[in-house]
Amino acid sequence: MNSPSLPLLWLFGATLALTTACSSDDDMGSGGGGPSVSQNEVVVYTNTTDPRIATVTTPSNEVITYFGERDAVGMPMALTAIDVTTNGDMDSFQLDSDARPVRALATNGTSFEFEWQPNGTSVVVSALSPSGEVQVSTLVDFTEPRLTEGPRPIEPLVTNTSMRAGIRSTSFTGPPDVGAGIASQSLPLGSGSGAVITTVLDCGLARNGLGVRTLVFDESNSEFIGSFPTTSVGDGMYASMVPIGQTTTGIDQTVCETIESTLGLSCTALEGIGGPAGATRFCVSISAALDAIAFGPTGEFVAILAACESVVASLSLYCETLGAGAPGGPSIAGQLCDQLFEDETTPATIRVSGCVSALPQDVCSSESVVSTLGSFPVQLSIDLGSNVQIRTLTLDPSNPAEGQSYTAILDVSCLPTGSSVVMSILGTDGYSDSRTFDVSAGQLEGLFNLNVPGAQSGVMDTVTGRVSVDGDEVAMRVASLVFGG
Repeated sequence: MNSPSLPLLWLFGATLALTTACSSDDDMGSGGGGPSVSQNEVVVYTNTTDPRIATVTTPSNEVITYFGERDAVGMPMALTAIDVTTNGDMDSFQLDSDARPVRALATNGTSFEFEWQPNGTSVVVSALSPSGEVQVSTLVDFTEPRLTEGPRPIEPLVTNTSMRAGIRSTSFTGPPDVGAGIASQSLPLGSGSGAVITTVLDCGLARNGLGVRTLVFDESNSEFIGSFPTTSVGDGMYASMVPIGQTTTGIDQTVCETIESTLGLSCTALEGIGGPAGATRFCVSISAALDAIAFGPTGEFVAILAACESVVASLSLYCETLGAGAPGGPSIAGQLCDQLFEDETTPATIRVSGCVSALPQDVCSSESVVSTLGSFPVQLSIDLGSNVQIRTLTLDPSNPAEGQSYTAILDVSCLPTGSSVVMSILGTDGYSDSRTFDVSAGQLEGLFNLNVPGAQSGVMDTVTGRVSVDGDEVAMRVASLVFGG
C-alpha cells in the first residue's frame, strides 16, 4: 500500500542520530581518504501506547519502521510487523509469534502468504497477483541442496491419470461461518485505549482477510504521523492502536537492551533459512511455478516476480540496517544505549482514517478528528460496493503428498441472481475436470467446493474459478500446486 511521504517521525518518540562508518573502494583508494561517514536517523518511540518501537532512516532515505507489543509499563515485548519504504514505495510484513514473515504486501499490490511447516525448515509460499486473478503456491525446503540449482522439478504434460481413480465430489456449502478463519487478536479496545476500529463491508457483508491500515495525521498542521497496520478483531473488523496521552517509558539500560533484542527478532528468525539471501529461493520457486502454468495473464506474472524481488530486497535492507556499518563495527541496534533520548509530546488532536489496499487505488474511510486524551475507541467504516468479489481460492492442503487428494474452495461474494460459478482443474498429467454452479435468488455469497483426487509426485494442478453474469465473465482467479514426494 502506498503511503504519504514520511516527514519528521520523531513525533511521539525520541530522536537519535547514529553514525556508522561505511567503506568503499573509492574511500580506501590511493587518494588517502578515510572511510566515508553516513548518518542513520533512528527514532525510538517511548509513548507507552505507541505500537511503533522504532524507525530507522538511512542516508538514502530508506525508512524501516518496527511495530510490536508492549507490556503494561510500555516495555517492548515482541516484534509483530515491519514496514520498509524505498523511494515512497512501501513493502509491509506481518510476523508470527516466532517473528517469521507470515504475510507480505508489496507496493504493487501483490500479496504473499507464508505457511511455515512444523519442521521449521520449509514453507509453502503463496503469491496473489495485484488484480487477484493469479495465485500460485510452491513449497520451499531449505534443507534440499538442489535448491541452489533450482526448485523441485515439475512433471511435463503427459497422459497418466491412473492415480486419479475415484469419484469426484463437488458441493456448495452456502455462506461461510461468521468470523470463520479469522486470525483474531485480543487488543485493549476500551475507552482510553487508543484503538481505531475499521469495519469493512461489501454488499452489506463483512469482508475479512484484507490489508487494512490506519493513517494518522496531526490535526493542527496536517503533518503525517504514520501508517499503522491492523489486526483482525472480529468479523470484518480491523483494529490498530495509535499513540495517545502523554505517558512515556523512561529510557534506561534495561529498556535499551530490550529494544535492541526486539528489533532483530525477525532477522534472527530468518537465519535458520540462510537469512535474506535464502529468501531469494522463494522467487526462484515461484518463477518456476508460474512458468509451468500454460495459460494466464502474462502481465500478472511479471507483477508477481517484480513484487517478489522487492520483498526480498526489503528483507535484506531490514537485516543490513541492523547489522554492522563496517566490518567489525558496532550494529545500529547495539548503539542505542549509548545515545541520549528526548521525549516529544503527543499532539492534542489527530485525524485518522482507515484504508484498504486495492487497485487501481486504495479505498479509504472518511476521516475522523479525535482528541488524544479521550474519544476512543474510534469507529470507522469502509464500503467496497457491490461488485462481484472472489474473496479467496483455497487449495487444502496446499502441499499435498503423492496420491493425496485435496479440495479447492472458492469463496465468492456479491453474487447476483442468475450468475454462474465455474470451477475447473487441469493437471500436467493430463487430468481435467470442471463443474458449473448456478446461483439462485438471494444467494449473495457462498463457498464452492471441488474435490480433486491425488496424483504422482511432481504433477502440477492448475485450478481456475470463474464467475459470469449474463454470459460475461466478471471475476476470475487461478491457483496452482505441485504434488510432493
